[in-house]
Amino acid sequence: MRKITTGLMIIFCFWTIASFYPVSASYLSQNQITQDNCMDSYLQIGDCVYKSYENGKLRVRSSPDISSNENIIENAEEGSRMTILGGPVCNSGYRFWKVKTEHGTVGYAAEGSKYQRWMLLTDPANCSNITSQPISIDTPSPKYCPIKDCACSYLKVGDYITVSDRGSISVRSDPDLHPGDNIIYRAPVGSGMQIIDGPFCSWGWLVWKVRTDSGVIGFAPESDSTSWWMTPDENRNNPPVNPWNQPYNPWNPPYTPWTSTYTPWRPVSTPTAVPQVSGNCSLIYSIPPYLAKFFPNQETDFSWAVRNDSGETWTTDSYDVAFIRGTNMLKRKDITRYDLPYNIYPGSSFSLTVDAIVPSSPGRYSMTFGVVENNVIVCSMDVTVDVNW
Repeated sequence: MRKITTGLMIIFCFWTIASFYPVSASYLSQNQITQDNCMDSYLQIGDCVYKSYENGKLRVRSSPDISSNENIIENAEEGSRMTILGGPVCNSGYRFWKVKTEHGTVGYAAEGSKYQRWMLLTDPANCSNITSQPISIDTPSPKYCPIKDCACSYLKVGDYITVSDRGSISVRSDPDLHPGDNIIYRAPVGSGMQIIDGPFCSWGWLVWKVRTDSGVIGFAPESDSTSWWMTPDENRNNPPVNPWNQPYNPWNPPYTPWTSTYTPWRPVSTPTAVPQVSGNCSLIYSIPPYLAKFFPNQETDFSWAVRNDSGETWTTDSYDVAFIRGTNMLKRKDITRYDLPYNIYPGSSFSLTVDAIVPSSPGRYSMTFGVVENNVIVCSMDVTVDVNW
């Protein structure tokens, strides 16, 4: 009995010493990075980055730990900017950086996975307005909650708004946001509309009846309580005051809404962005970036967002998106033609994502996709990748 007790005491003493023996932070960091085998990084403290246009929002956490979602403090939208303040910290195979978002949130976000990067470099000037203090959500107007158990609002009937740089807005024939067959128009970023009725609540989202500047009348969401897609147009909501106390005549001089063109932020001067597009269209973004590097036979996604500049509506019954030329890197190589998701009106945009797999031999490969009417190419966009070990 004495021998067993002595043995237990020795084990307990050893556990106590091991548990409280001081270990330096630098040793833990180096050891953790080695064990977790994190992805290579091309970022550093002080860089200005933006969330890539793929895989949705980027989770910003209070600690560099993915074991629980309770530490999520912000979901950074695609295209949103942030400044790198510290790091990196490697945990569970992810390389975390301490960042400051454009809403002033300070936390930790993962640079990417072993096959995708979620933070992409951009010009430092694009982060010049990011401060450590929280900022309002695109508007100084007071927020109120007109419908119980629904997203709150900054707007009211009669307000003019522009579509924020969070993304285009689907205008529907009724307030129900659940189906896809009631979408009648896609209002592009920067376009204007007026609120004419509402609000309504659909699946927790606050919805207004609107009239777009192009004349389309329908229903569009303002917010899901975490993101806002409508920004008050202060110039149109607060016209100049006539100092002579006479009825204000907006047509003298003639009012034109295009005197101050709204230009949504898009990444500029990115190290690898060389978009290739031709035809009656504009390329909003292309993923992966030009000359992105892949391992042989690596699976990935190719994504484009394209605006219709042709002056004609690309209808679902007459227009398709199709593989045109180059190396067929589609995962399903037999399916080379896709239907448009909806009618693309002039000035509107749509996005397309296809499953792909790069070739098995090292080299540089290009593939061209495009919008076609029968066999006539009206818009084309390229993707070029480097394949190497």
